[in-house]
Amino acid sequence: AEVVAEGKSGVGFFVILDGTARVTRGGEELGTLSAGDYFGEMALIDGGRRSATVTADSDLDVLTMSSWTFKGFVQENPTVAWALLGTMAERMRETSVR
Repeated sequence: AEVVAEGKSGVGFFVILDGTARVTRGGEELGTLSAGDYFGEMALIDGGRRSATVTADSDLDVLTMSSWTFKGFVQENPTVAWALLGTMAERMRETSVR
């Protein structure tokens, strides 16, 4: 089942507690997420649409955070903000044309 869909608006941030999910963009598989991985931050940070589709490959237990809670949480936790920046930079490098 799709958890988030590419091109749709986003109001949640997700941390995977258990299970696996597949990430695709334009039908092309970008990777797999599992416990400890997270997704949904880009749409919350820039207010844009979802940049990829995330589909559960198994039963998926996730911790969710609304956009209004996410913003305050990141502002109050600089180490979280730094980790998010690192992940976003990594994702941008992986998807840029080489």
